[in-house]
Amino acid sequence: MVAEAARPDAELLGDLPDDVLGDLVTACGRLQSWMAGTQARAVAERAARETSPLAHSSLVGQVTSELVVTGAEAAEVVVRAESGAQHPTVITALETGRIDARKAHTLLRSASHLTVAERAEAIARFLPHAPRRTWKWLQSRMLAFAKSRHGAADAARAAAQHRCVQLDRAENDMGWLSAYLPAADAAAVWGIVDDMARQLQRTPDEGRDLGQLRADCLTGIVTGRLLPADRFTDPGATSDRSTEADDHTTTGQVRTCGGRAPVIKETVQLVRVTPTRPVVRVTVPASTLLGLDDSPGDLDGFGPVTADLAAHLATDATWQRLLTDPATGILTDYSTTAYRPGKVLRQAVTARDQTCGFLQCEHPADWDDLDHIVPFDHDLDPMALGSSRPGQTRADNLQPLCRRHHLLKTHAGWGVVRDPETGVTT
Repeated sequence: MVAEAARPDAELLGDLPDDVLGDLVTACGRLQSWMAGTQARAVAERAARETSPLAHSSLVGQVTSELVVTGAEAAEVVVRAESGAQHPTVITALETGRIDARKAHTLLRSASHLTVAERAEAIARFLPHAPRRTWKWLQSRMLAFAKSRHGAADAARAAAQHRCVQLDRAENDMGWLSAYLPAADAAAVWGIVDDMARQLQRTPDEGRDLGQLRADCLTGIVTGRLLPADRFTDPGATSDRSTEADDHTTTGQVRTCGGRAPVIKETVQLVRVTPTRPVVRVTVPASTLLGLDDSPGDLDGFGPVTADLAAHLATDATWQRLLTDPATGILTDYSTTAYRPGKVLRQAVTARDQTCGFLQCEHPADWDDLDHIVPFDHDLDPMALGSSRPGQTRADNLQPLCRRHHLLKTHAGWGVVRDPETGVTT
């Protein structure tokens, strides 16, 4: 009823002047801030009541299931609440609409190597400016403050602890692969990729642009199909590279890992091709391979892909093909009386589930523990089951769980039920 009463009528909004609409936009932003601040206080209160050694992880799990968000998003909510309990002025500013959630998170979490006292000092210095500044401005000031307290070297070492590589799905069977690296490593990777791409661009009949070549070279290097050959330089060589310059290069110079180098002779081979290719798994409904329908396939670690692409990948011997029932998507069942699943059973379960079985967790199943949904009874005599009953270690009693969520299930009171007919876990 409240939601219905508060819902603005489209015709009413159409009658409002621009300045009133602007005020409404501002008011909605302040309302969002109030909700985030109130949410932080509620989560902080729940955190204060937790006594388990796994309290933080358990609370993240609860927020994940309640908000139906990813683990990373839930962790951000919990961390904001826990940090806000140490710095309540930030949460107060959030509740009153003076700052938004992004600014609050920046004040509470950026420059992670600051002590509680140092962060309190920084917050006291920068919070008064926050309502009129962007979160980017706050972030730069917080990082500069940290450098003034710990030095640039300490700040760099602390930042390097967060280095990572991330895969994000994009439209049209494309994806973004991004890396957060120390500057020297990022320059080294860029230098190798850029060198190889530029050398290939100068070969006859090459139609790809520099951006496409860099992408193809990066893929080739990482998958082992493209390797840098020995490099020989001619200190006396000169080159006019002005036609190849872009936003990331300087005219007349060749970028190498870590910096600039003399121009490389055009006759030197920079790359060589090797036939080595990794095995990547693509799961394809049998009906797709038979041409009966266009059911999408699933690219391991990436997600759904079009039927045409899935069928094409399935014809390549370097891809491991897994056929599923198009109606259920469930693979063949196996069972054993042993505690640890064998290789075939493990492969079947990880291929079936693909990710951690915890709600909204996307940790790859290949790197997860295999958990017995109904705990394995080590005291049960296998002979007592009889030959007609499956063993305790079987596909419909196993699920992949990342180590964090496996610990929650084992030690923090979490439970799970799996429907063997649909494969749905609750």
